[in-house]
Amino acid sequence: MDGCEDGRDRIGVVDGGDDPHPVAVVSNAGFETVCGADRTSPPNRPAHLSEDQRLRLEALLARHGLERIVSARLPLDLTPMASLEVYRDAICIVAEGVATVIVGLVPFTGRLALDDARELETLSRSLLEVANRTPLALVIDGGPAWEHLGRSLVHAGLPVFATMEDALAGLDAQ
Repeated sequence: MDGCEDGRDRIGVVDGGDDPHPVAVVSNAGFETVCGADRTSPPNRPAHLSEDQRLRLEALLARHGLERIVSARLPLDLTPMASLEVYRDAICIVAEGVATVIVGLVPFTGRLALDDARELETLSRSLLEVANRTPLALVIDGGPAWEHLGRSLVHAGLPVFATMEDALAGLDAQ
């Protein structure tokens, strides 16, 4: 996916004044969540959930039977067991009160159903709604077989990157 250069000017941050910009990372891949936490650098900082967010996220995970395998904390590693519904709802919860959300999607899991045009449209609309309130970047880490997904999301108006490192570099370029 060659969206890094196109996306750099479209990731924004909510101005936190003198405070560092809190960045929330959500992914279904442990490596990406660790990378997101490790590589977030000033003026950005890893975001933290409020007590209310943590409780709502715990309730969401419990409703979907994920409470024993997903910890309600940031960075949020949803694991490949999370459905698209869980992804969307979790992103909405963690987007509150942060400067930027970086969403990593490793599309290989069938639970996301990203090859379904209706599901992809629903995901695009949900992400655009979040992006209208909180700057958001997407990482589609699926190689050439999933470039169509990245192009589709770019066409919908979302900044898309090939790796978490590229997204964080785009954020740091602000």
